[in-house]
Amino acid sequence: MKEAVVYISMSLDGYLADIDNSVDWLSGDGSDSNNPGTYGKFFESVDVVILGSKTYKQITTELSPDEWVYKGAKTYVITRNKELKDELDKQIYFTSEKPSELIEKIREENKSDKDIWIAGGATIVSNFIDANLVDRYRITVIPTLLGNGINLFNKLGKTHDLKLVSSKEYNGMVELEYINR
Repeated sequence: MKEAVVYISMSLDGYLADIDNSVDWLSGDGSDSNNPGTYGKFFESVDVVILGSKTYKQITTELSPDEWVYKGAKTYVITRNKELKDELDKQIYFTSEKPSELIEKIREENKSDKDIWIAGGATIVSNFIDANLVDRYRITVIPTLLGNGINLFNKLGKTHDLKLVSSKEYNGMVELEYINR
């Protein structure tokens, strides 16, 4: 069965973005700058991406306005904006489905063994976590202290106990991989 995986980065003090919603600080310390990290291999392991409308807007207007970054993966953007139209050429689908309904639909429609990436932002991640829909967490801690911003886990409604299954260090960053206990 496809796993639902949160694969995301945060500052050492737990922020997903700075106070201006910027992520331009997402880099290592330069100690191993030739190491590409785990993103490429991870992206090959997924064929569905789920993200929120704020993250979608940030990608399409700031981070990569000229090219869709998740090319080759079916992307679901969770939004209440009913005016957005699916972008079939890019495999982007806009939905207002509840997390449980969306995961069930994806697993029914797509029978591949590749995983589902819950990409963000913080509210989307928290909604999937609180609905007990996340199978695996891969969180990269960036060696930066922001002091303020968008906290990755501040919207959780309850406690979730996890088990560390691996850790990797590259370029001053640490990727922690957890599963539910």
